[in-house]
Amino acid sequence: MVNNNNISTIISALSNNKEAVSGEKLAEKLGISRVAVWKKISKLQNEGYKIESGRNGYKLVESTDKPYPWELKNEANNVEYYNSLDSTMKKASQLLNYDCKNGTVIIAGSQSNGSTVLGGNWISPEGGLYLSRIRTIPFPSIYAALYCTASAYACSKILKSEFSIASQISWPGRLYCDGKKIGGVLTEYKGQGNVIQAISSGIGLNIHKSDNLPEDAISIEEAAGRQISIKEVTAALLEELKKYDKEFYSEKLLKSYNLNILEINKNVTVVRDKKYSGVIKKLSESGFLILEMENKKTIYINSGDKIIYE
Repeated sequence: MVNNNNISTIISALSNNKEAVSGEKLAEKLGISRVAVWKKISKLQNEGYKIESGRNGYKLVESTDKPYPWELKNEANNVEYYNSLDSTMKKASQLLNYDCKNGTVIIAGSQSNGSTVLGGNWISPEGGLYLSRIRTIPFPSIYAALYCTASAYACSKILKSEFSIASQISWPGRLYCDGKKIGGVLTEYKGQGNVIQAISSGIGLNIHKSDNLPEDAISIEEAAGRQISIKEVTAALLEELKKYDKEFYSEKLLKSYNLNILEINKNVTVVRDKKYSGVIKKLSESGFLILEMENKKTIYINSGDKIIYE
């Protein structure tokens, strides 16, 4: 994990000065030796910051686009950043078994074993946003499935408000733009009885244009037609996700979810022990799709059901 340990103070001091800041001033400000300052500067340079060093001290030439905790001022105390992980959800799963605080966020610069909502492999090269956010505010278990769609809706909202990108949710948590996948969400939770005690949302967004993306995927940069900052996306998304620590299952939000789901009004066949054909009418308050058959009877579609689109 990339630790804070006085880093934010150094970045702030360098950012607020156009001229070089002496090692002596930084050492005095931090209460450490000049050698310790030099080591921290070297660490920052290794982490992607362009810092010039000379007789007059240190000068910040260019920052990094990595969403380090100290770069996310409102969330600095909640974020754990790793340059690489096998999966942020695996790390979040470990934290779910401990008393981590609400809003804990795990971010990785890349993932070696990311997963999709359907259990496939999420290609996670550098240049994307890969995070898991943990909510520890208890809520009724009947809404567990809905939280995935709520988190995807949060992503869709910031894509529209911050980057003018229209996207839709392919239930329960995949995000599409112009028919191509731009991101996705999956969730994992722990509960007891009728109460979900903690739930984590694993979110992946394709941000930078990359040859490593599959042909059926699109990046936020491609959709927006301009360069996009990972830090900017991260800050906006974390701010939006906080809103869903309250009643993400409210009637008003449920209506908004329904307006953004691709499958609504689609003719499909659901395959279980037998086939059920009909029209998907809406998302239920518990987060499942409702299929209405020709005889007007309805069934709930689960995320594990096989769905054939007509």
